[in-house]
Amino acid sequence: MPHANHATSVPVTIDDEKCIAEKGCRVCIDVCPLDVLAINPATGKAHMKYDEW
Repeated sequence: MPHANHATSVPVTIDDEKCIAEKGCRVCIDVCPLDVLAINPATGKAHMKYDEW
């Protein structure tokens, strides 16, 4: 499985309005094939842990 270990351009978009990670959902993080998503501790929502440039 490919992993992005540095800043790169990846086709992933997070819609904060629809994200329910703060309620315990982690599906997008679990299934992301590039492993670029994480939970933002400040908001409890999913975000790109490696920003696109």
